[in-house]
Amino acid sequence: MMPAPPVDTLAHAWGIGVPQLRAPAVAVWSRALPAPGQVRVNPGDTVEAETIVAACSLPARPVFVPLLGLSPLVRPGEWVTSGQVLAQRRRWLGGPTEVRAPVAGLARDPVEGQLLLVPQPLEMELVAQLPGLVASTTPDWGVEIRGTYGLLYGTGGSGEDQYGRLGEQIAIYTDPVSSATAEAARAQGVRAIVAPSLTGSLPPGLTCLLTERGGGSMATPLAEMLLAHLGQAAALRLAPVPVLGFTGQAHASAPKRAEPEPGNWVRSADGRVGRLQQARSGRRPFASGVQATPAEVDFGDAVAVLALESLEWVA
Repeated sequence: MMPAPPVDTLAHAWGIGVPQLRAPAVAVWSRALPAPGQVRVNPGDTVEAETIVAACSLPARPVFVPLLGLSPLVRPGEWVTSGQVLAQRRRWLGGPTEVRAPVAGLARDPVEGQLLLVPQPLEMELVAQLPGLVASTTPDWGVEIRGTYGLLYGTGGSGEDQYGRLGEQIAIYTDPVSSATAEAARAQGVRAIVAPSLTGSLPPGLTCLLTERGGGSMATPLAEMLLAHLGQAAALRLAPVPVLGFTGQAHASAPKRAEPEPGNWVRSADGRVGRLQQARSGRRPFASGVQATPAEVDFGDAVAVLALESLEWVA
């Protein structure tokens, strides 16, 4: 049975009890292999973003090669090189004369007129992604790296895990991004984008993290924090939930709280972002029929009383 991979000591999902944005503070960044392998660092080691911390072998996907009715020239268990002739017939009989191997691999018994080739396993190396100190290791599976990191949990994301510098390999957009803008960023060497939302499709080879559920511009505290850390080392990990980690100086703040306090930024169910003024005592019925704790939220142009449980803690 596979042991549980390392996980962040901070929560994996954000909501009323967990802020979407964590200002830089001492935290851990987890790196886990997709299959059993070898951990190459030890607790106490200092690592950079590019340091290889673990490695494993992944089985390659088998390739089925149609033989087109020709007689096979290779036997099961024989190693085949790319381009090697697998099957052949004499030219004067008409039709295809030969079939060549599209990849190198180990030949297996033909299945329904197709020859099965099994390529060599793929060697995968896992890098730290963020600089820090190895806090712990899980034998055969991965590591936890400790450092001063800010964490931004996304509302969605797609692509592959990436790392680089904020504003360079990982571009920051505070307004919705179009497919054309994303394609231009990819053409300039950008590996990933962080944006409030995406209109259209994401170009192949580009990773994205989205911060807003209902579109519109990025919430002010998120935009301010990211723009203040341009040039810092950062990494984007998509599982178990999309999260952006970035380095920075420890933020002078109170210990972690279980619930937002007056002055915190929150997001309403309709996507508006404002400051929580106060949460009243007791519970009351709302128009929806739900009994909930009333909370006063200042949206700048008006103060609204909303159900505390319906709010998302932004920062």
